[in-house]
Amino acid sequence: MIIGHRGVAAIAPENTLAGINAAADSGLDWVELDTQLTSDDVPVLFHDETVDRCTDGKGRLDSFSLEQLTLLDAGAWFNEQFRDECIPTLHQTLTLCAKRGMGVNLEIKCYDETDVVLLVEKVAEVVKETQFPLDQLLLSSFSLAAIKCCAEMLPDYRVGLITDQSSPDFLCDIEDLELFSIHCDQRTLTGELAEAITQKGYQLNIWTLNDAGRVQDFLNKGVTHIITDDPEIFSP
Repeated sequence: MIIGHRGVAAIAPENTLAGINAAADSGLDWVELDTQLTSDDVPVLFHDETVDRCTDGKGRLDSFSLEQLTLLDAGAWFNEQFRDECIPTLHQTLTLCAKRGMGVNLEIKCYDETDVVLLVEKVAEVVKETQFPLDQLLLSSFSLAAIKCCAEMLPDYRVGLITDQSSPDFLCDIEDLELFSIHCDQRTLTGELAEAITQKGYQLNIWTLNDAGRVQDFLNKGVTHIITDDPEIFSP
């Protein structure tokens, strides 16, 4: 039921191999991660449009080559014990997740200048190279274009739509996408929307819940998986 957000963001620097290992060590079976392209078109793990917040560098992530990114420290900002943690490639990530038996909810991270087709092409290449298990990967995005590309390039893998909508009106516009799941912002998920999603047969997931006291309310709404920064607060 619990998926670690960006690895396990309350315990280790987000979107890093250290975070994935921390999630596995804490007993999680799944992690949510973000991917986008370097300037030389290598998919790496990273959430923000710029490297400013989570590294010691500055600038748009897509202005850095992979070689340049490897020179950045992606761990010390979080805690000194993670100094010299690197931004990992998607290939390194899926290899580690397969080794640790971790499922991956991979968000295709699209910004205004993102070449969506190229990004999904490169992600698909890595998924195929690593032969990542079908039942251990869920591809998701806010971008309908990215979702359509995923369905075309990786037709055997499940896809999910990420949304912060509170009204179910948008559901009529996505019926042709053959989605497996819809991932809602827990702050905007209404009972009406939850009911509409589950009635249409989609798996309902929420992000990012860090309040264990609200779990039962979301379970009553039909939520299947909860993405959280801190899985320890949900321990019995």
